[in-house]
Amino acid sequence: MWLLHDGLPQDKLELIRRAASGCNIRLLEHEVLAEQLALPVRSDYISAATFGRFLVGHILPDSCERVLYLDCDILILKGLGPLWELDLEGHILAAAVEYTAPTLGSERGLEHVRELGLPPLFPYFNAGVLLIDLRAWRQERVGERAARYVADRRPKRMDQDALNAVVAGRWMQLDPIWNVANHWYRTRWSQCRNRRLLRDARIVHYVGHRKPWVRDDLWQGDQWLAYLWSLFPVAEPAVARPSDRPGRFR
Repeated sequence: MWLLHDGLPQDKLELIRRAASGCNIRLLEHEVLAEQLALPVRSDYISAATFGRFLVGHILPDSCERVLYLDCDILILKGLGPLWELDLEGHILAAAVEYTAPTLGSERGLEHVRELGLPPLFPYFNAGVLLIDLRAWRQERVGERAARYVADRRPKRMDQDALNAVVAGRWMQLDPIWNVANHWYRTRWSQCRNRRLLRDARIVHYVGHRKPWVRDDLWQGDQWLAYLWSLFPVAEPAVARPSDRPGRFR
């Protein structure tokens, strides 16, 4: 597992190391330099570290021909084997459609879509879970082109817009079970309506401001916190554990 970060504090890095060690995972840490992330940020909760995904083709060794990129605000519920073994059939990457903007021409889809000459009905993906063919990614210079797109156009959804613009029509759609974002589970009504999807969910993605380390009423938030607290030794100084926090989990 490669950990890309922009200078995490040592205590946070130690938590991640404990998690990797407990799962018998070899963790390779790479600190991305500030100058490599010097691109326009248009968010009040996403930092420039989000642009680190542009660099996977350079950071990972040439021997790596495929990578599963995962945002840090996720919870894995079931095995990832079927996703890792997916045949990309010549596509540069695989991703799940962005529910709030299913096409490039959606109201919240890709900015400048007509100016770019792209079909408005092409699907638009969420960039939080990406299965990438690194050979194709490097050959097409996806990372460099996406970084240039952000620098030139300052898109509202930053890296996600840039990647959609660069690989439009050349990516494979994933089943939404691999990227279940909060619009699928945000309310009890949506949980009921999407119960089959939630039953089969493999990866929960806490998009937006609603994070399990910020609020305690998120779907599967108690499981996320249980994993976190399992990393602390029994003798750790008292910290509010899930059972001590106010509110109830769904």
